[in-house]
Amino acid sequence: MIKIIFLDIDGVLNSKQYKRKIGSKFDDPKYQIDPLAVKRLNDIIAATNTKIVISSTWRLSFIYAANALQKMQDCFADYGINDIVDCTPQILASDGTPLISFRGDEIKEWLKNNKDVSSFVVLDDIDMSDEFGNKMILTSEEDGLQDHHVQMAIGTLA
Repeated sequence: MIKIIFLDIDGVLNSKQYKRKIGSKFDDPKYQIDPLAVKRLNDIIAATNTKIVISSTWRLSFIYAANALQKMQDCFADYGINDIVDCTPQILASDGTPLISFRGDEIKEWLKNNKDVSSFVVLDDIDMSDEFGNKMILTSEEDGLQDHHVQMAIGTLA
């Protein structure tokens, strides 16, 4: 059995506050993730032995590439984010075209197809508490992942 963090990026690992702080450097991909937010994420992982499933739309940059998971893992490792085991699926219509789907549906689909999850949290700036209750850790686009979110996630995953 594994524990999972469903991870959004924008509004969690970067924020308006971080973008203001670094200014035009944010245009460089190597500065698009806040190192302090990464430290907070890694604190959750260290305390709970949790793995990451990327639920962010950032995953779409990798989803059709050969060796997509490995490329995504390599990209995020450059930011200091390890322990990525998968990403949520893109939901397709019967003809194979991508549907515009709600992130919560993609998370539910992933959970339906992965029965070995003992516990999970959703770290996102989109409120999905109606679907995930106390497993939803709501961040804000303004501030991103903060210390109190870390404590909430650890308490939920422990």
